[in-house]
Amino acid sequence: MENIVETLNQIAATLEESDDRHNHYTAKDLVKAAEHIAAGKFYKASRWLSGIDKVVPAEILSFVSEKAEAPLKAVIERLGGNPDLMFVYEAGWHDEEEGGHRTSVGRRTLRACLIEIMEGRWDEEGGLDEILTERDFIERYRDTFDEDCHWFGTEEKHEKHEVAKRRKELEATASSVAAKHGVKVNTLEFLSCVQKEISAVEDAQDDWNNPECRMEEWAACQYAGVGQEVYFDDLNFENGRYGSRLNDLHGIMNWVSENCPLLWAQYEESRLTAKQEENEENEENEED
Repeated sequence: MENIVETLNQIAATLEESDDRHNHYTAKDLVKAAEHIAAGKFYKASRWLSGIDKVVPAEILSFVSEKAEAPLKAVIERLGGNPDLMFVYEAGWHDEEEGGHRTSVGRRTLRACLIEIMEGRWDEEGGLDEILTERDFIERYRDTFDEDCHWFGTEEKHEKHEVAKRRKELEATASSVAAKHGVKVNTLEFLSCVQKEISAVEDAQDDWNNPECRMEEWAACQYAGVGQEVYFDDLNFENGRYGSRLNDLHGIMNWVSENCPLLWAQYEESRLTAKQEENEENEENEED
């Protein structure tokens, strides 16, 4: 270890004597790397050496790299041994400039997450020794990497999380529709009400996108002096709202069709009967 530190400092001293300013920067990086190696902080040292590897002996690079990788390999082994195991995070924050709440979803391999933890706890050289279980790892990642990270777990668990979250959304929509129309959920009357809601939202969206309505909105924006940016913001916002509502309503119908086959069959039969009766009535009216 002392020999490595001494060698790096010697190379740095030689570069300092050069007239090349770039060599002076390289010398400073070598001194920093030597300091970290002397303190046993090999991950930091490896980062300082990463861009100047051409002036460093290969055996020193190999030694530092092996030492830097050791804590990563150890915790990966404790967590199952797969460095490419995929994790998913959901982050949310309040956007002061745009207004409203923003969310994002990202994916990271186990190894990438551990490196982010190490970089997030820079002064402590990683702190990976404290990670003994997957729960330790998840808590450390959320606490260290991103204070806005409100969900983090494996890709498999994220899929289950998304299913559960979607079900809650559909249950909330179903409850609101049932309360609005005074019916019980998962009945023929309820499904008819959901279909009426779908038709009403589709009609409202068609009216909103009607050319005449668009011209009126455009004229209003021009009159107010707000320009096309506000016009398209309003257009997209309303269409997004309609789309979200339709997505929830169709989601309810799809869920019932997949999970309540008997009820769905009764609903389909009732719709077919109603259609037949409507056709018969139309034929009678034509004969009259």
